[in-house]
Amino acid sequence: MCCFSKSLRFAMNIFNRKKKGQDESELEHDSDSNVQRSWQAAIDHSNKMTKMMGLSIIICAFLAFKVMTAKPITVVTPPNFSEEIVMIGNKANSGYKKQWGIFIASMLGNVNVRNVDIVLDTLKPMLSIRDYDALNEQVISHVKALDIRDQVQEFNVLDVFYDNKYDKVIVYGERKLTERKKRGNKSDERRAVRWTYELKIANAHGSPKMKSIDQYEGAPQIERNRIERKQDK
Repeated sequence: MCCFSKSLRFAMNIFNRKKKGQDESELEHDSDSNVQRSWQAAIDHSNKMTKMMGLSIIICAFLAFKVMTAKPITVVTPPNFSEEIVMIGNKANSGYKKQWGIFIASMLGNVNVRNVDIVLDTLKPMLSIRDYDALNEQVISHVKALDIRDQVQEFNVLDVFYDNKYDKVIVYGERKLTERKKRGNKSDERRAVRWTYELKIANAHGSPKMKSIDQYEGAPQIERNRIERKQDK
């Protein structure tokens, strides 16, 4: 009986040790599984953050590109201009071109021996070198002829049009030649004649560029039905 009892306790001890080993093995397996799941979750989170960061970089780069390449829209109304001036990049609206057309025509139409240098210096940045040389020669010759005849010219703007088809500004007015000594005598003043300037004006970074200019005696020689009048928008 004593031997049987000892044998039973020995068997129970062996069983308990096996069960304890199994439990420890299961705990170790569960712990390894938890670590593996945590590690995989960390990897998944890192991959997700990497993708989000990459997407953010792409979006920021796209926005920066749009800002750098977008053409700014500038709307201003200078004090001496009667219309809004709108510029998108190097494109300008008709108001911009008409107002510069008036300015240029007024300067050329009232040039004389005293202000010829100022007029030419003002117009020089608006022209190419070749066009400026040609205009410079014509204006100086004209002013010299006026000086020899002792005359002064005056040009008064009456109207301005924009020819949308040919992208031209037409400045229409009256031109009058008067002898200096007789300027105060109304009876000796010459009758004013109709005079027209036709100009092509472009915008280059906010500065006007004169592509061409023609002037002739008489009313504008264009069809009225394709003209945008100054007061119309």
